[in-house]
Amino acid sequence: MKILIISNMYPSIQKPYSGIFIKNQYEKLREILGGNQIEIKYLNRTFTNLFGSFLKYIRFIFFLLSSYKKRYDVIHFHYFYLSVIFLPYKIFYRKTRFIVTFHGQDIIKLSSNKFLLYFFRFLAKRIDCFIPVGKEISRVMKKKLDVVADYIIPVGVDTSIFFNNPEIVKKYDFIFVGSFYHVKGIDIIIQAIKLLGDNKNEISFCFVGSGDYYLELLKLKEDGFNIDILGTQTHKELSVLYNSSRFLIAHSRSEGFPTSSLEALYCGTPVLASNIPQYREQIIEDKNGWLVELGNISDFLNKILTLKNKSHKQYLINSKHAENSNKKYSLNNVIEKLIKIYKND
Repeated sequence: MKILIISNMYPSIQKPYSGIFIKNQYEKLREILGGNQIEIKYLNRTFTNLFGSFLKYIRFIFFLLSSYKKRYDVIHFHYFYLSVIFLPYKIFYRKTRFIVTFHGQDIIKLSSNKFLLYFFRFLAKRIDCFIPVGKEISRVMKKKLDVVADYIIPVGVDTSIFFNNPEIVKKYDFIFVGSFYHVKGIDIIIQAIKLLGDNKNEISFCFVGSGDYYLELLKLKEDGFNIDILGTQTHKELSVLYNSSRFLIAHSRSEGFPTSSLEALYCGTPVLASNIPQYREQIIEDKNGWLVELGNISDFLNKILTLKNKSHKQYLINSKHAENSNKKYSLNNVIEKLIKIYKND
C-alpha cells in the first residue's frame, strides 16, 4: 500500500507549530506502517508579503504535480482546495482513493458564489472519503458541499505529552493558549479583565501566543494586572503550563475543532469557553468545564470570579472529570482509525 499525505500546514523554521498536528499524525503513521508505505508533501510555511505568498503557492503546486509520476493507493488531503490539483490524476490511476480532512476554515470560508459552489460540489464528487474534524464542521460541509461525512476524526492529542501531572504546582488561575486575534475572542477576554477592579492583583493569568492584541495585553500588565505573556511554546512546555494552571479560558467566535481545550482537559485542567457548537462537543457543563454566551462580557467576568473562589475539593472533582473526558480523541485512537480507513477495512 502506497499512501501520500498532502498538506498546506506543516512546521517550519519560521512557523515551528504551524500544522504540528499533521506532523504528529504523519510520524505516528510512519512509525506503524513503515517509511516505504507512506510519504508526505507539504507547503513550507514562511512569513511573506502577498506576492511572496503567490510565488510560494505556485512552487508548491509544481512540486505536487510531480506526484503524477507515481501511483498511490491513497492520497490524503489536509486541505480541501488542494484536491483541485489532482482532478486529472484519476484519469491515469482510477483505483486511487482520495480522502479529505476538513479542518475548519477550508469549509467555513468556502465561497458562496453560485459558480464556485457548483465547481466545489463537482470537485467533492471526486472525493472518496470525507473526514471533518468535528460535528459542526460536518454540518457546514453538508450544507455547502451537499456531502455526508464518512467519519468524524479530530487531529488527536498526544497522551505521552499531555497528561495530568499532580506534582506540578498551580501557578496561574487562568491560561489562554492561541493566537491573539479577533476570531479567538481575545478582545472579550481583555475587556473582562479590565473590569476586575480591586481583584486585578488577586487573579493571575497566563497568555501563550502572539498576534494583533499583544500590545493590549502588554498594557494590562503595565497597568498592574497579574498577567504573564509568553511566546511560542513546545508541546512539552505547553503541558507544563496547562498543569500549572487551574483553568483554561477560551472565547473563540469560530473554530474548527479546538485543540488547546482538548490538550488542557487531558492535563486535568477544566475549560471556560464560549458557547459555540465546537466547544459544546467537548465540554459537559459543570463537569469538565463551563460555557458562557459568546460576547457576553458580564457573564464571562462573573464566571471568572466564581471559578476563582471554587473550593479545592470541588476543583479536584472538576479536574478529574476533565482528565477522564474526551478519551476517544487521543492521537493513538485517531491513528488506529486512519489506518483502517487507508486499508478500506
